[in-house]
Amino acid sequence: MKKILFVLEFLFCAVGIYADEATSKNNDQLRKALQQYPDADANHDGVLTESEARAYEKKVREQKKDAGQPKTDPTKQTVTPPDFANVSYGPYRRNVLDFWKAKADKPVPVFVYFHGGAFMGGDKADYSNGILVQMLKECPQNGIAFVSAEYRLVIGDGAAPYPAPMLDGARVIQFLRSKAKEWNIDPKRIAIGGGSAGANISLWVALHDELANPKAEDPVLRESSRVSCVVSWDGQTSNDPHVVRQIIGGPKTEHPAVLPLFGVKTKEELEKPAISKLEEDASAVSHASKDDPPVLLIYGRPMTPIPMPETTDW
Repeated sequence: MKKILFVLEFLFCAVGIYADEATSKNNDQLRKALQQYPDADANHDGVLTESEARAYEKKVREQKKDAGQPKTDPTKQTVTPPDFANVSYGPYRRNVLDFWKAKADKPVPVFVYFHGGAFMGGDKADYSNGILVQMLKECPQNGIAFVSAEYRLVIGDGAAPYPAPMLDGARVIQFLRSKAKEWNIDPKRIAIGGGSAGANISLWVALHDELANPKAEDPVLRESSRVSCVVSWDGQTSNDPHVVRQIIGGPKTEHPAVLPLFGVKTKEELEKPAISKLEEDASAVSHASKDDPPVLLIYGRPMTPIPMPETTDW
């Protein structure tokens, strides 16, 4: 079931790259999906349309839920509302965060969570995310303030390719330091983490050299971007498709986020020297050095053997 869902999510993101109406006649991903999931062709005319694919994806998700696979119902969550909601930390529409205080007489540490979504979706208030809900409950209870932040995406309204999402992640850290006194935050104890794309951003920010600009007109950008530690749930240490292809192998390396992440339309453009340089720079592992903070990498499944077999379940 996970494999089906991933293929369909891949498909929907890839469809968005094309301007014309997408069907299995003019879109390779829809053509492959039709071959692998013929039941998705609702009217059995031999052509899979985007709307049919989306309807099939919805059906599969409902079946997954009905089958008893765990998924938190956001309507049943008892999440404490943030003390400060939708606070703008930057100039862009998705530069917003929610902040939960931790009761204490002295400045407290803070944990910043970045949502997942393959750089193409996601929300800071997705309380169906078990990790987010658990961290949100446990941090304030243990004297740690909590932040859930959004960032610019690589598709849709206001789309911005790399390095925009990563720089937004760094700006969250800088913004919190600018609010340290007002929000009772210890600026020397800021930790970050996230899932998937959020983990990707967290690792990049944590391992990257200092981004503070002492001469910046914007006072937020004068603050340090360095953090105390980072927690990564299913995070990618490299965004270089060549490296990923070499390690993992096979067609599963062709993730739909790669093209919009680097602002290109075709795989051929990924081979351009300027884009190759971006791919390396976008990879957290490229910035690793001995002075970086502690890193905790958590993965929900075995990461061996390498290269992974074609039958690997996403």
